[in-house]
Amino acid sequence: MSSFFFPQKKVVFFDMNNTLVDRRRCFDFAFVDALSEFTGRWAPEASTWTAQDALHSYKLEWSRARKAEDKPPYPLRKSVSVP
Repeated sequence: MSSFFFPQKKVVFFDMNNTLVDRRRCFDFAFVDALSEFTGRWAPEASTWTAQDALHSYKLEWSRARKAEDKPPYPLRKSVSVP
């Protein structure tokens, strides 16, 4: 009798519509989890910041940087056509 399980075969899923995995929630969870593990080594009185505070600050700065990318560093000039 043959087995239906074939360990040689591998499958890759592309979640183009974010229907299988919510990437924002996954990022938030991974960010907080990694930072909590790192900051857990600090002395409790060293900082009043939590991993959630750091995530909020990161998102604010990332949003500001994205908005700054959309603006040109200098005013755009009209192009002049040469006859």
